[in-house]
Amino acid sequence: MKTGVIDFAIFKNGKEYLGAASVQLPDIVHKVISYSGAGLGGDIELPTAKVDPMEVTINWTTVTEAAYQLSTLRQHQIELRAVHQGLDRKAAAIAPEGVKYVLTVMPKSVGLGQVQPASPQAISGTYACHSVKMYMGGKLVRHVDPINNINWDADNGNALAAYNKILGR
Repeated sequence: MKTGVIDFAIFKNGKEYLGAASVQLPDIVHKVISYSGAGLGGDIELPTAKVDPMEVTINWTTVTEAAYQLSTLRQHQIELRAVHQGLDRKAAAIAPEGVKYVLTVMPKSVGLGQVQPASPQAISGTYACHSVKMYMGGKLVRHVDPINNINWDADNGNALAAYNKILGR
């Protein structure tokens, strides 16, 4: 049984610690085709394997040079490593599990925060998310990368594979 996030850290390119923050991970929203007309008892939406643009928001509680470097207008790879606490009911013991997100992002906006005595500066950034990979227990479970026509999950593989095959990609 999972109970929540104990702690996490953010790294640039998997190595450089970026600082303390809270992160709003992207929503993965599938594009839909809407149908209505004769023969249907109402309108329906059919999700496709394509996705809407994804966005990440990072609210920094510490100011580091590396965090400012994410405002450079180019792609950046960031990695969030989280420790989720679980409870192994059979062993009656705490069972932590690692969850990792690898994101390719580009800055959309940067808020430099407020400067005042005896308080954090709290800079923030909003980033276009071009790719997201999610690992649980060291295994890749989800990979969404619209640029490379990937919408992959561990159960079904790449949902865009059939599209790519038809298109000769």
